[in-house]
Amino acid sequence: MFASIATTIGSRAAGVVLSGMLDDGAAGSALIAAAGGRMLVQDPQSTRFPSMPAAALAAAPDAWIAGDADLAGGISELAEYCARQQQEVTMAADEGPMMTESGDVAFLRPQETRLTRMACPDCGGVLAEVSMPTVSWFQCHVGHQFGPASLAAAQADAVEFKAWAALAALEEQVVGLEHLADLAEDRPEAITSNAVTQRARAETPPHDPLADDGDEIDEAAGTQAIALRDPAALRARAEAAKSFAEQLRARLTQP
Repeated sequence: MFASIATTIGSRAAGVVLSGMLDDGAAGSALIAAAGGRMLVQDPQSTRFPSMPAAALAAAPDAWIAGDADLAGGISELAEYCARQQQEVTMAADEGPMMTESGDVAFLRPQETRLTRMACPDCGGVLAEVSMPTVSWFQCHVGHQFGPASLAAAQADAVEFKAWAALAALEEQVVGLEHLADLAEDRPEAITSNAVTQRARAETPPHDPLADDGDEIDEAAGTQAIALRDPAALRARAEAAKSFAEQLRARLTQP
């Protein structure tokens, strides 16, 4: 939001950052300041959660500061101040072509400094770093933005989500393997089918088209079918997955 008004109305842009955690708003504060606008920041010493206003002040050192008792009057004064300013847009509202229009695999928007190997915690897109004199942040090509502290927190949330997803997959694998082992004991003919041979053929790398490799494919399919019909092997795989799942659950649920 801060970035949008900075690029749209420039010197008449105004933003307010209040008590909060991490560094949300720092990048936008720097952009408004760079566009000639004005920021009002709650005094970090008067807030319960000072990290957000402190980050905003670091990014926009010339921001107005207001204590709890002065916030209402400060916001009113800020609005009047910005209304009196002559609108000057010092930042380009057009941020350049979209990635799909560039055809460049190393695509960067004009304000972006470099690509990173980190993925956006929200969408999985590649993150680019933006560096300004007072602040740096990360953004993906669809627009998600993260200050350094916010990115670390979002990555931690993503790690926990993926770890729980991995645990769910492991526990489902245990049940599936045990079910296959029961089938292998009671009705082995129900496990294998032509689908096994088709999968083996699909997974076998192509060879000389003139060579007769049908025997090799059939052998691969037969090996897979034998493994699926071996209750002991299936239960051993289930036990290994169960052990891994128990260790992961213990790590995720520890205080």
